[in-house]
Amino acid sequence: MTENTAIPERLIHLSTDKRHHSQVTKEAATRLERYPINAVSGFVPKVLMQGDKIFQAASERYEEIDKILYVDPEIHHTRIARNHAQMIAFLEMLPEVISVSPQRIEETTAFIVNLAKERVKAVHDDPDDINEFWAMFDYLDTEDIYGVNHSAKENEFAINFNQLIQIASEKREPFVDIVNIKRRLTALY
Repeated sequence: MTENTAIPERLIHLSTDKRHHSQVTKEAATRLERYPINAVSGFVPKVLMQGDKIFQAASERYEEIDKILYVDPEIHHTRIARNHAQMIAFLEMLPEVISVSPQRIEETTAFIVNLAKERVKAVHDDPDDINEFWAMFDYLDTEDIYGVNHSAKENEFAINFNQLIQIASEKREPFVDIVNIKRRLTALY
């Protein structure tokens, strides 16, 4: 593994495909679509009304969860522990806003812990060319006046590969095979 893991360590990978779709999930989606709008439209105001309380409680829990994840020998990775601890801390605050069973919180927490373990493996298993790509991306994102990440959201990436190649060329940065990198990034992340 090289030192170029800063961006992959910040990723949280969720796969969203149709493999697990069934009649049961179709019926659940239909029920959600038919749910009265006034019954679901209060989420954001409820969160905002309790924002300080939720944020304070989540911040305190985050510190505890981060320590727990970091000492786990399958995680023991600072950035990965932090990212996943933040998700778990805010997940634990969800019952303050909506009705969620403790069992669902526990199951989802276990799922997020598994995601952290998978991320550690992925970072360690990433080939050198993928790590080199992320290092180049990170460098070009800070060097170009507008950056190369077109996402407005923190920790989300939107990349125009043609622009990336152009800027890399202008900065005289070597660039890897773009077709291969795009294919491999899609498979890895």
